[in-house]
Amino acid sequence: MQEIIYLDNAATTWPKPPSVLRRVNRCFKEACGNPGRSAHLLSMRAAEEVYHARCALNRFFGGNAEQNVIFFPNATASLNTVIRGVLSAGDHVITTNIEHNSVLRPLYALRRDGVTYDIVDVVGATDSQIIERISARIRRNTRMVIVNHVSNVTGRVMPLQLIAALCCQRGILFCVDASQSAGVYPLDMKNDGFDYLCCAGHKSLFGIQGSGLAVIRDGAPIPRPLMQGGNGVRSLELQMPGGLPEMLEAGTVNVPAIVSLHAGVSYIERHGRERLYSEIQHLSAPILSDFRELEREGQLRLFLDGTRGESVISFAVRGQSPAQTAEALEAYGICVRSGFHCAPLIHQALGCEDGGTVRISLSAMNTMHDVEVFLTALHAIL
Repeated sequence: MQEIIYLDNAATTWPKPPSVLRRVNRCFKEACGNPGRSAHLLSMRAAEEVYHARCALNRFFGGNAEQNVIFFPNATASLNTVIRGVLSAGDHVITTNIEHNSVLRPLYALRRDGVTYDIVDVVGATDSQIIERISARIRRNTRMVIVNHVSNVTGRVMPLQLIAALCCQRGILFCVDASQSAGVYPLDMKNDGFDYLCCAGHKSLFGIQGSGLAVIRDGAPIPRPLMQGGNGVRSLELQMPGGLPEMLEAGTVNVPAIVSLHAGVSYIERHGRERLYSEIQHLSAPILSDFRELEREGQLRLFLDGTRGESVISFAVRGQSPAQTAEALEAYGICVRSGFHCAPLIHQALGCEDGGTVRISLSAMNTMHDVEVFLTALHAIL
C-alpha cells in the first residue's frame, strides 16, 4: 500500500491525535445517548459530556460563560447563524477580500433583504493600512465588521486587536472567522474584544468532522435562530427557548463530535499551543527555503502576501495548472489541494483567478519525513 503524505490540514486535519480517537470511541461505547431528552444513564452521560466540553471551550477561548458556547456542525453554520441572525434590513457590513464563501455568500444573499456591504482590499496592505481602509468604509448604519483571522490561501494574519479597538470605539459589532487560526494562534474573547468568534472544530482544534462552534460575548446581540425544533427544553411551547445555548441548538447535537472537540483542546493544552505552533514553523522552514530558490529560478510562484507562510503555503508551478500539479503529486501519495479554496476574491487580487493555487497546509501531526518526501516529489514533477 502506498504511503500517504497528507498536506491538506487547512481543509481538515489528519491524522487526529490518538487521544482524540480514543475519547470518541469511548463516547460511542459509554455515553452516546441523546442529551437533555431523558433521565436514563446514557442520556445523562451524554449531557455531562456536552456540558464539560462547553466549559472547556469557554475557558480555551476566554469566553464570559459556558452557555455562550454554541455547537454547530461546522464553521459555515456558525457564521451563517451570526450573519443572518443578527443583521437586518438597513444594516451595513464591512468585510475583506480574503474571506471564505461562508461569509461572502450569506452577505450576497442578504442583499435582497436590504443588507449592504463593502469589501476592503487587504491583500498586500500593512496593518495600519488595513485599519485606515476599514475606517474609511464606516457609515452611520455600519452594524458589523467580519474578518477572517488567517487567510486559508496565503496564511495572512489579520490585526484582530486593532480592528476590535476600532469597532469598540465606533460602536460596531465585530465577528471573527477563526477557522484557520483556532488552536494555532491565541484567541481571547474578553481581552481581544470580539463580539462573535466562529470556527470549525475539525481543523487545528483536532476535532472530527461535524464539529464547529460560535462563542458569543455577554451583551452582544443574540442571533435569531435559523432553525427551530426540539431540544428537550420547554417542549410544550411552540417557540424556541429564549436562553443560550438552547435557543441556537435545535435538534440533537453531535455528541461524538463535541467530545472530539473537548479532547482536541485538551491535547493542545497538554502539549502547549506555542510548542505545537513552533513545530509547524520548523516543518515549514525547509519548504519555504526551497520554494524561494525555485521562485528565483523562475520555476514556481509563491503566494505569501507579506506573511511568513507557515501553516498555509500557496504556490503555482510555471507551465502547469494547479490541478495538474496536484494530480502529479497525488501519484506520489501526496495529498494537497488545488483550486480556489472557497475564497474567490483573494485569487482575483493575487492575479491567479484562472486556476487558483496549489495549497499545502501543515499541522503538528506532520513530520520532517513528510516534508522531505513532498520536496523530492515536487522536484521530480517540475
